[in-house]
Amino acid sequence: MHDLAIIIVSTNEGHWLRPCLSSILARAGDLALDVVVADNQSTDGTRELVEHEFPAVRVVSCENRGFAHANNRGLMTSDARYALFLNPDTEIL
Repeated sequence: MHDLAIIIVSTNEGHWLRPCLSSILARAGDLALDVVVADNQSTDGTRELVEHEFPAVRVVSCENRGFAHANNRGLMTSDARYALFLNPDTEIL
């Protein structure tokens, strides 16, 4: 079981994901993280970016039925004790 799931919804926001995911992974410490990008039918190469540059991060594809739906789809795939819903333009300092 993971300590924390971090769910990030992306709808063509791949340009934000590199700094966001880099900062999460760099500051995870000893937490067992389950980082999930819920890809809301992006056409900007989001899936490819995450899979190639961040192999520890999972991508969940979902139909674009809105922000809440994508968050729920990402959460449904995790077994973490706690969840953090994070916007893709966030960096952990």
